[in-house]
Amino acid sequence: MKFQKISLILSSIMMLAAGCSDNDASTANGQALGAQIQLRLNGLEKTSGQHYEGWAVGSNGVTSTGRFNINDDGEIVAVNAAGDSLAVLGADTASFALQDDPARLTAFVLTIEPDGDTDAGPSAIHYMEGGFENGVAIATLQESGAVGASFLNSTGSFILATPTNGPSTHNQGIWYVSGGQPSLNLPALNSTFAYEGWIVNTDTGEAISTGVFDQASGADSDGPGAAAGPNPAPPFPGQDYINPARILNDGHHMAVISVEPVPDFDPAPFTLKILSQPIADQQAVTTDVPLNNISNENEISIEATIN
Repeated sequence: MKFQKISLILSSIMMLAAGCSDNDASTANGQALGAQIQLRLNGLEKTSGQHYEGWAVGSNGVTSTGRFNINDDGEIVAVNAAGDSLAVLGADTASFALQDDPARLTAFVLTIEPDGDTDAGPSAIHYMEGGFENGVAIATLQESGAVGASFLNSTGSFILATPTNGPSTHNQGIWYVSGGQPSLNLPALNSTFAYEGWIVNTDTGEAISTGVFDQASGADSDGPGAAAGPNPAPPFPGQDYINPARILNDGHHMAVISVEPVPDFDPAPFTLKILSQPIADQQAVTTDVPLNNISNENEISIEATIN
């Protein structure tokens, strides 16, 4: 597919990009290009420890269109390689100097870059991609060179249980399993994205990770968690909260499954949430609780326009 070709182009020209910085002034035929690229953002959220960077892909290589993030007020802010905010660029639209010949451009790519980035080329984490047609590119995450999956048909359930401690504390654990089988139906992800489970306090907004995983079967990144009991854990994503204790069916918690970049430098849930379900007050333990599909993928995009 064409966006797989875009990704191959990006990979093959890393060395070329390394010779350019996003502060360089590119020229064509010895003259400053003077063109701009306008980005209209939909659904992007603030991320910490990392930031976004746009890239113009063309027949002569790839050039940065600028680094940015979203501030607490939802505004687009320019950032430097360290992730420090430089200036507010706009509410949902921002313009950047285009350091390439517009006639040569074929695609726009949005990557996620670590704060303190020392590599002038794009990272491997391609969040969105889109091809230019008549000077406009609609970049989405469903393209094969980006996240490359749709989550609209994802389903799942969980149970409250504490297999590492026994039935007396079953309301202090959550596991994505049903009848001894995986309970999550999720598409495969490429190696630059993974799933992560969360317990969110609905009063305070505090989000606690229950582990990172790339498939519904097998233990997640931290097994039963640091607060688990002494017994073995089942080979599924989940978490027990024995010491310190956390009561999950108190009417103030919800379960969430998100998609996260890899590596991920932000301890909070990423923009892309897939499944969720409030945990009812006095929710019965060891009983399947269906998750709601809350995929916001169709609300996340960038319209890149060459001016």
